[in-house]
Formats: sequence, structure tokens, C-alpha cells
Amino acid sequence: MKTAAIFTILAIGATSATAAAVAEADAQFCMWMGQSCWKVKRTAEAFAEAIASTGGPATNGDSPLSRRSHANGGVANNAMRSLDGLATIVASTQANPRSFYSDLLLASHFPAPAEEGGAEKRDAEAEANPEAEAQFCMWMGQSCWKVKRAAEAIVNTIDGFTSVAKRDAEANPQFCMWMGQSCWKRSEDNLEGRCYAPGGSCAAASRDLNAMYNAARQVLDSLPSQ
Repeated sequence: MKTAAIFTILAIGATSATAAAVAEADAQFCMWMGQSCWKVKRTAEAFAEAIASTGGPATNGDSPLSRRSHANGGVANNAMRSLDGLATIVASTQANPRSFYSDLLLASHFPAPAEEGGAEKRDAEAEANPEAEAQFCMWMGQSCWKVKRAAEAIVNTIDGFTSVAKRDAEANPQFCMWMGQSCWKRSEDNLEGRCYAPGGSCAAASRDLNAMYNAARQVLDSLPSQ
């Protein structure tokens, strides 16, 4: 009985070790150039770079129009909230979501929300003009413009992956059969097949890409038209 128990323990241990090795191999493959995890990383980097490049809050943040736009319910305030939601989704795809989100320093790129009541509210109400507010928010350096740049970084980066793959395939008809490309045989016996199978690292990263893309598109659709 003891011998049988020992063999059972050893078998379980061997199976666990094999599963861990397979998972590690899939994770490494997923980070190869052109694979899903690599694409997720590049997209998140493009998003962070776009935010960093927009600079700090605009210098005219004390104007009545700016105060109205950044007050609760204003165009700029709504855009900033949508960007925060997008940043949360992008951060969730990273190994350390909290650190990635914190490093974005979102608050440093936008003015603080306008306070309720007092002279500021009266000034904002006096300047109430939805069309002017929307146009103002989309000016270069303003909040909606910054949000647009950040969301476009995600959409353009992901669209770029498809464009590059299509270009390479058209330039070389055999490209599609190269290891790692869409026509390459996928089965449970090869690395890519396992990685893109349900529960694999590549499958999870592909879902992350779709989530980021769809969220970025929703942000762009919610912004004022120029």
C-alpha cells in the first residue's frame, strides 16, 4: 500500500512539473515578436508613451470655459473619466497592473475638477455653450485632445499589426506557412497550438488585445467631433 501511495505521489508530482514546464514554454512563446503577448506589451507601451507625450495640464485651466468643461458632467471631465477606465483595462493586461497604472501619472496631465458652487460656477454658467465647450476640449493640448491621442495609440498600434502581417504575406506567399503565422499547422502537439488553445497564454492575450481595442474605440466614439 505504501509503495502504491509513493508511486501515486511521484506520478502527481511528475504531472505537475510537466504542466508547469508546458505553461512556461507557452508563456515564452507568447512573448516572441508577432505573438499575442508581445502585441499586448507593445500596445500598452504605445498607450503609456502617448499619455506621457501630451505634457501637463493646459495653461488656460482658469478660464470660465475650461472650468465648465472640467466640472462634473462637463465634456473634458467625461473624457478624463473614460480615459481612466481605458487605463484600468490596459493596466489589467500587465504583470503588475497597479504599478503600470500608477506610472501613467494620469492626474499630472489634467487639471483638477472644478469645484462646485461659488464664483467659478457662476462664471461657468455664464459661459454655458455646449458647442464651444466641445470645440475647446478638442484643441491641441486640451483634455479631449489628450484622451484622443492616447486612445488612438491603442487603435493604431493594433491595426498596425494586421497591416504588417498582410503586407508580409502579400510580399511572400510562403509567409503564411512560416512558423507562428496563421496558416502554420496548429494542433495540440505544437507550441502555438497549445498557446492559442482555450486557457493558453496566447488565447488570453488575444482577448486582452480585443478588450483594449474595443475600449479605445468606445472612447474615441464618445469624444466630440472636430
